[in-house]
Amino acid sequence: MAKILVRIVIGLIIAALLLLLADRIVANVFESKAADQVAEEAAEEGAWSSQRVDVDVAGFPFLTQVTRNDIDTMDIELSEVTYNSLTFEEFNLTARHLEADTLTYLGADGDITAQRVSGTAVLPLDGLDDVLLDDSDISFEQSGDDLTAHITTELLGRELNFTSDVDITQVSNGIEFSARNVRSADDTDLPSGVEELINRIADRLNTVVELPELPYGTTLDDLRVDGTKLHLDMSADDVQLR
Repeated sequence: MAKILVRIVIGLIIAALLLLLADRIVANVFESKAADQVAEEAAEEGAWSSQRVDVDVAGFPFLTQVTRNDIDTMDIELSEVTYNSLTFEEFNLTARHLEADTLTYLGADGDITAQRVSGTAVLPLDGLDDVLLDDSDISFEQSGDDLTAHITTELLGRELNFTSDVDITQVSNGIEFSARNVRSADDTDLPSGVEELINRIADRLNTVVELPELPYGTTLDDLRVDGTKLHLDMSADDVQLR
């Protein structure tokens, strides 16, 4: 009797391990297929990254979610994404309550929809030299709620340093930069023409950086500065992922 019970227990353990293995295999196939699809669609939109897309389906077991046709959450992570002259440090997206045909979950082609997609893109401010001042070096420093730009440029063969207070706000087609009080950061005598240079810096810092089309039809909900990085929060409802 004891041997029979041992065999039954061993059989149950093996069956559980096989189910666990099958669950992970199916989940990994789905994640890999989704990652390839995201990379392909990003490339079609003109976005490029040397890093592989990372897709992770939360919740366990995966097959139980498949049978009820409701994947709780799918996290999508892209890093070092160059998109329309802007280089985003990362794109983090979360798709919630996915629905699809069973065969699609198992790797077949088919539509996948999400009840909601939300996420955040991180844009380093220090990488905006070419967009804001393509003939100068620019870096940013945050102190409390105040943001300061540090600009280094040349005039008559001489390197000059300037600072400016900067406001960043969300507008319908992108990110608006507003410069206030552009001023010299050098203690030495300044060459002639510096006032014209200051006015030119102010004019070019007062600009709107247009954002490319955000993924999956998401719209920009909010933006916030954290140190030297700009965080863009986005979301959309009833999204067709593929």
